[in-house]
Amino acid sequence: MYIPGLGDGYDHVRRRALRGWQRSTLVVTFVPMRWHDLTETYEQKLARIDAAIDRHTGDRLVVVGESAGGAMAVEVAARHPEAAKVITICGKNVRADRVAPRVYRRNPAFKEAMIRADKRAASMSRTAASKFVTFYSPLDPTIRLIDTQIPGARMRRLLTPGHLVSIVLVLLFLRPIIIKEALR
Repeated sequence: MYIPGLGDGYDHVRRRALRGWQRSTLVVTFVPMRWHDLTETYEQKLARIDAAIDRHTGDRLVVVGESAGGAMAVEVAARHPEAAKVITICGKNVRADRVAPRVYRRNPAFKEAMIRADKRAASMSRTAASKFVTFYSPLDPTIRLIDTQIPGARMRRLLTPGHLVSIVLVLLFLRPIIIKEALR
């Protein structure tokens, strides 16, 4: 299950890149977030994720959250403890206080996602946190290490420049490391 970040306009690119992730043992379901849709609530976005999970009942669930999708992945992991693995890619997993107000104005459901992610991360058990693998880049000026850290999660450093470039490189070229983690 792939949960994208704020760049709704890139969803077609994400979908195309994710085709390269498909394996006989791995089915990738892209769940659009439509972050910029001011009429859609956080609960509606979460319901879309839950519906996608329900369509794959009985399958091994791996949640991948990219950037802002990291906050949703934290919530999904709490709501679906059956998730085998939660992977975030340059994920804004925690620290709602470190998001500019203008970002929240443009993406109001993201604010709710961040507030809930902070609460979920603060109360997460060691067992739940051990399912998390967070990929971060120390060269990402948008999502800093402090924004992605979940106590007890495994941290994997990417030596890639910037935020968008890091995500694109993971989607297109570094996907084997994500797939390996997903299947682990």
